Amino acid sequence: MNFDLENWVDHPKNPLIEPPWPSPLVGDPSVVLPGDSPDGNWHMFLNTVFGIYHYISDEGINWRKGKRIFSGWRAFVFQENGFYYLFYEEYKTPFRSKIRVRTSGDLKYWSEPQTILEPSLDWEGRIYRTNGNPCLVKKGNTYMLYYSAGQIFLRDLGFTEPRYICLALANEIFGPYEKLEK
Repeated sequence: MNFDLENWVDHPKNPLIEPPWPSPLVGDPSVVLPGDSPDGNWHMFLNTVFGIYHYISDEGINWRKGKRIFSGWRAFVFQENGFYYLFYEEYKTPFRSKIRVRTSGDLKYWSEPQTILEPSLDWEGRIYRTNGNPCLVKKGNTYMLYYSAGQIFLRDLGFTEPRYICLALANEIFGPYEKLEK
């Protein structure tokens, strides 16, 4: 595929989604396309400062007001065998987070969370011990969970961001996941 990036322009309706009041932001969207959804609609899961929200659209441009579904950050939806797996980051404290997953057959009702990954390696942080930003890819029979670890404070921006991008492998979607140490 050849993308001519010089001819890209902002959509005239941008931004397509505004943060729900009083959140100042929306971020880290994960989209289920119509051909992969149970109802033929677009489904978007994203975070605000108040948790993970679910938005629905008929055509991917006009989104119905999102509904908060539970606490968490940086959602990622993976589909397999008729089920949806929503991986996300959950903070225990402002300095500690872990990766959790919930399952659904219809994108409306979700299971109770299961912890998938928690900080365990020295370099995953001393003050900020975090595992987050999950992204799951399946190659053959191996589940490859890409995630971030640790935090670094960006003085020019005034907030923290992940320090490392990491990989953990498993033979089953719920793990156990073995972290690559480098």
